[in-house]
Amino acid sequence: MTSLQTGQSINVPVNVKLDVWAEIQRLEADRGRLVVDWGNGNQDFSGCGACRLENTYARVGRYTLTARVVDLNAPIGSETVTIATVTINVIDSSAFTCDPAFLDFDSFLVGTPLPVSAGGMTVASTGASLFNFTTTFAPYILNNTARNGGPPTITFNSDKNDFSVGVAILPGGTFTYSAQNAAGVTVASGVFTPPTPKAGAIIGQLNISGPVFRKITLTPSLDWAIDNIRGSCS
Repeated sequence: MTSLQTGQSINVPVNVKLDVWAEIQRLEADRGRLVVDWGNGNQDFSGCGACRLENTYARVGRYTLTARVVDLNAPIGSETVTIATVTINVIDSSAFTCDPAFLDFDSFLVGTPLPVSAGGMTVASTGASLFNFTTTFAPYILNNTARNGGPPTITFNSDKNDFSVGVAILPGGTFTYSAQNAAGVTVASGVFTPPTPKAGAIIGQLNISGPVFRKITLTPSLDWAIDNIRGSCS
């Protein structure tokens, strides 16, 4: 990864060396120091010059990594020049097999009630059924879509760590989302507001990437539609 930014979620294989380094342009080398808290009990620092540190995660899990560049000559409390705090998802890549999944509902008849299973997933929602939209809502919502009912859930046949879905909702609406792993533990959550006004609705593409998950739950606040669901691995 380059240009670490606070809030990123990064997948790292277990027992593989991870490097963090800084490139300093305006701070004298003998005044700069790279400080990294790896989140697994290891904390390191390096002068700059090298400005590079490495660590190997020996256990699968989720860790919070904090990297700082500090100015050794700065007053106490103002020595941090830049900082990034990221989530490290350490996974056993040898046990992580992934088949890409895709479902656009177009192979089902309009009016088909959920749940439906196809394309490596099952999409369920109490009271929801399939509806046909024209190109008005392209590119995210097109042709047959799932529409209006209880909170939709997408359950994949195997683990994924990258997800996208086209969404539409009445203006002012939001989608609260959560991702659960195979054990039912929530590994990601948040709120998404589609950005694009379109024909009495707002549309967009919701993306979740990083942690390994098996199930996605979407909780819309107003009348909704979803389409073009993808699950893959990166």
